[in-house]
Amino acid sequence: MPDTETHPLSIVTDVIVLALATAVLIFVIRGFRKRSSLLTFQPRTPVPWGLVDIGLILLAMILSEAGMLAITTGIQSLYGLSADSEGADIYQQMIRMMASSASKLITLFTGLAVLCVRCKSTNEDVGWSWGGVPRDLKQGVTAFLLMVVPVFSIQSVLSQFFEPEHPIITLLLETPSPMFFAICGVMAVFVAPVVEEFLFRVVIQGWLENVAAYWKTKGPLRERVNYAQVILGGNMPTMLDLGAADGSEESHDENILKISPSWWPIVASSALFALAHLGNSADPIPLFVFACGLGYLYQRTHRILPCIIVHMLLNSISMWKLWLLVKASQ
Repeated sequence: MPDTETHPLSIVTDVIVLALATAVLIFVIRGFRKRSSLLTFQPRTPVPWGLVDIGLILLAMILSEAGMLAITTGIQSLYGLSADSEGADIYQQMIRMMASSASKLITLFTGLAVLCVRCKSTNEDVGWSWGGVPRDLKQGVTAFLLMVVPVFSIQSVLSQFFEPEHPIITLLLETPSPMFFAICGVMAVFVAPVVEEFLFRVVIQGWLENVAAYWKTKGPLRERVNYAQVILGGNMPTMLDLGAADGSEESHDENILKISPSWWPIVASSALFALAHLGNSADPIPLFVFACGLGYLYQRTHRILPCIIVHMLLNSISMWKLWLLVKASQ
């Protein structure tokens, strides 16, 4: 990657983000003195999916990616273009980026179909509520301002020791194209955040929280929960009407297997998120930290929109700074 001077607007962006992040941090610290945690934990019952459903979604992802790869390879062969990704020009990369976006969207819609049709999932299960949108937007912006400085700081430090190896960035610097940048921007700012938060936070972390809740459960309730359903999936007995069914006088709350805070589902889903980005130099390290923040946000709220907002804003800043880097290189 060629050495370029920092664009003045990039510095201005950093100053504005740092100022806003500092203001939010002060506000949160003041509020933290009155509470025992950054966010109030919102309990919920387990999600109705498991490894079988995750496997079906992963299979859909593999098949969609293979199908899109076959289509793009066929188009390239038809016009006598090289199928080698390293030798692809910017127009070939545009086709591949659009195909990748289409593959991710197919995975998203297939995943939603699996959860809604096979698992009978509700809006609450997938972390969505139209009435909670204003609150989710506020939480997302606040969380972004708390995460952006640590994540970018780690990335900046690592860039001093590891040479960036992202082929898309290199191609943009060598052959600036507004059209290609727009395609990359749509994928980075809109497609990737929605699909990745659905997969890693809602589907994977949601299931891991089921497993964690099961191992924390004790007494008669644990004996009445089918461990195979916890692992493989299915409508787990949340025991909403169990008391009435067995003649017990227990309250409903005592018959519900509830999700409770556990740290390891956050770490596990974040590690998978980082592994999914291997090959981009040292990016998996700050992305792991970033994913842990997103995992904590999802654990406390069990809402997908705040996580998507954080992800979108971070990628937006990254794409904006990348465009300024491209402009400075000219």
